[in-house]
Amino acid sequence: MAQSQTNFSERTETLFSMAKDLSQEFDAHIAIIAFSPTGEPKTSTGKHNWWEVDVEALGADELPVFVRALEVLRTDVQHHLDAIILEGEDATLILFC
Repeated sequence: MAQSQTNFSERTETLFSMAKDLSQEFDAHIAIIAFSPTGEPKTSTGKHNWWEVDVEALGADELPVFVRALEVLRTDVQHHLDAIILEGEDATLILFC
């Protein structure tokens, strides 16, 4: 298992670095969710995204809208992941752009 974790760490480091480069070169929003051999998620984003707002700065009317948007994002990502798993693809490294 230690070798798998080492390989995972090396691969995700490279993947995250490439995503950062692409994000900067093409002014793109990139988010990556990679699942380790133990099932733990590791994430990286190439830019600041709408879900990375300062929650403390949101007003009372904005917070419920933000929460709902996060719920929709979570549901969409879960459906995408479920579809990938059902197709029998390797879900250890998944790139969402």
